[in-house]
Amino acid sequence: MSSTLKKKEKTKIIWFIGGILKKHRLQESKQKGEIEMKISHLVNK
Repeated sequence: MSSTLKKKEKTKIIWFIGGILKKHRLQESKQKGEIEMKISHLVNK
């Protein structure tokens, strides 16, 4: 019983970390997009 519990906890932790990484990546790409837009805006002026 304890081994299955440990397995569940491990998958929970993996999902949690994966969610954080996904969120972080989304924020990063958002910032990159904003920066690229600013650069293209400056170049077009």
